[in-house]
Parts: sequence; structure tokens; C-alpha cells
Amino acid sequence: GREVSVSHERNGFVADNNPPSFTTRQLENTLARLLACSLSTSSLKTYQQASRIFQHFEINVLSRTTSQFPIPTKVIALFVAYLAENNYSAATTLTYVSALGYVHHLASFPNPTKSELIKCTLIGYAKLYPHSRQQITYNTTNFRECNFSM
Repeated sequence: GREVSVSHERNGFVADNNPPSFTTRQLENTLARLLACSLSTSSLKTYQQASRIFQHFEINVLSRTTSQFPIPTKVIALFVAYLAENNYSAATTLTYVSALGYVHHLASFPNPTKSELIKCTLIGYAKLYPHSRQQITYNTTNFRECNFSM
């Protein structure tokens, strides 16, 4: 039972046999700071706001105590309907949906916001609620045909 110390050498770099110890939690915190710095301050605030509103939706509308990730496409569609019912503008809704997609992209998951269901939901939203806090009704026979199933 003797331990052997092996030096790893790659491209002239020799690994330290006694590297500083970091917990996974410390490294995750550093990663979160690095990712946060990759966004502009305004984008970061907007994405954080989107996350807070989505969490509120999960807790108060879906009665969930934990988040599901990746987020199912239908849940995102219901979130869009929730934003419509709360009179969010189409532009704000698109931004919040994009924030949810960004998180999936960072985690290397397929982006559910790119689905046909979400695309069609956002098209309909833009037609029904084009301006902030205004509700304008359109004839639904003018909507583009969308192919999706729920």
C-alpha cells in the first residue's frame, strides 16, 4: 500500500503534486461569477428578473417546490400564457423566453424555446399583445399555420 506520486507533464507544464485544494462548491461559485461577467450588466439584470418571474410562476401557478431542468417545452408555453395573462409586452416576453433558452444553451441542453410550439406561441402573442400593457385583439383566422402537438 505505498502511494506513488506521478508528475504530469504536458506542453512544458508540470502539475504541482500539492495543488491548492478547492471544493466543488468554490469552483461552481467562481464559474457562476465568470458566466455572470460574460453578460452586460443590463442583460444580467434582465435574465435574473426573468428567472425570478419564472420561479414565481413555478411555485404559485404550477405548485412546484422544485424546478425541473431542462424545462419542458409545454411548461415554457404555459409560462408565455401566464405572461400574457399578466399583460407583459411581447418584447418583454420574448426577452424572458430567450433568457430561459440561454440557460439551456449554457448547460449544453437542447433549447426548448426553439420548438415549433414556442415559436407559434410567440407569434400569436406578438399579434395579440404587440405593445406594453395593451391588449389588441386580432382575427385568429389571419394567424400563420403552425405545426405542433401538445
